[in-house]
Parts: sequence; structure tokens; C-alpha cells
Amino acid sequence: MLAARDEAQLALLERQLQRLAIPHHAIREPDPPHLHALMAIGIVPVADRGRVHKVTGQLPLLR
Repeated sequence: MLAARDEAQLALLERQLQRLAIPHHAIREPDPPHLHALMAIGIVPVADRGRVHKVTGQLPLLR
């Protein structure tokens, strides 16, 4: 698992994935107090991992 600093970094990652047409699913909190906050992104396994690495390569591993 990779870790993002904050929701803004996750949102940037989501936009990059959309721009590169990389299949993914954004997980948003459905309940208050974090209503609609972006919490995680699941990336569908793809054959060309290099495309994914372009947008995820700078993220550290979650510890």
C-alpha cells in the first residue's frame, strides 16, 4: 500500500489517473463529519505498470 500526505494529494492522483485513462475507483466517505472526503483510491491492475508508476512512483509505502 502507498500513502498520500493528505486529501489534496489524493485528489491530484485521481486527476492524473483520469487524464491517463488508468482504471481506478475513488473511495469517498459517505457520512459526516467527513462527508464526501476522498479517503482512498483503488487502482485496477493493468498490464503496463509503467503508466501507473508515473503517477504513483513518488508516494511512499504505508508503514
